[in-house]
Amino acid sequence: MIENRVLLSKIVSIFDKTNIKYTTNKESNYKYLLVAELNQRIVKLINEMTEKNKKVIFLAFLEEYKIQKYYNSNSVKANEYKQLLFSILNKCHLVITSLPFFKDYLEKQINTKVIVIEKANPRLPDLKKTKPIQNTCLIIDYDYTEIINVFDMAIKYPKIKFQVLGYRPEHMLSQKQIGIIKNLPENVELIKYCDFVDFLSLIKRNSIIVYCDDDNRNYHYLLYIILNRKKLLIKNSVIYDNYFINSKNMYLYKDSKEFNLRLKKIINGTVANLSNEAFLLIKDNRLEKMGKQLKKIIK
Repeated sequence: MIENRVLLSKIVSIFDKTNIKYTTNKESNYKYLLVAELNQRIVKLINEMTEKNKKVIFLAFLEEYKIQKYYNSNSVKANEYKQLLFSILNKCHLVITSLPFFKDYLEKQINTKVIVIEKANPRLPDLKKTKPIQNTCLIIDYDYTEIINVFDMAIKYPKIKFQVLGYRPEHMLSQKQIGIIKNLPENVELIKYCDFVDFLSLIKRNSIIVYCDDDNRNYHYLLYIILNRKKLLIKNSVIYDNYFINSKNMYLYKDSKEFNLRLKKIINGTVANLSNEAFLLIKDNRLEKMGKQLKKIIK
């Protein structure tokens, strides 16, 4: 039995060698319950199913953002969430995460077995002939978290062409964000959707990349950007803290103030291009191994 239709395609791709019958009927005869999110209905369902000796597999991809968000927090809300999460995961047969970071963290909190399943990266097409265009900046910001800062930077640097890759429905935006999007200057282009090949082409074409994405499931994209030796500004998170280091050629930013200051430095040319010795600043062997595999693909 599988809960959450949205993740069905992801689940099927992960278990493509296993005979799985998809059903939402709680009364049907099944051995495993696969869930993909934590809410009151799911909590109730897990409690019911474990009482009937059904084995629960928890696909934690949708919860990883909250785990990351509350990782170092001791607020009442954070403690309540972590207490509920750990108690539920302890009832599960198996927990699946997307990164070693989450596996290491959860194994310290729960007794349930935790494994990492990373979706295989599609083979990257040969885009060597795509030459980067100077004075261009790609902002990968799926949720428009920095759209206000992008507006200010575009006004300050009218000769820089900014491309913002991302989309957020209007009802999820603030009135200020809506007003800015409707009045963006001519040197800002919004790209709502693009396929994988177009995404890689955008990376190749732009000389500066700003990576605002908090979705750690896409960290292989970040590695691809690094391997292309781009001038890079990354939104820092607990996920990347142990992997990437601030340097003369790679910046991490934690808030809007640092976003503006460090992007200005990159645009003004006070940041060197990524060097051969330092372009892959990764301390974790697993990510380093993955980076080497990507290097072989894009040679």
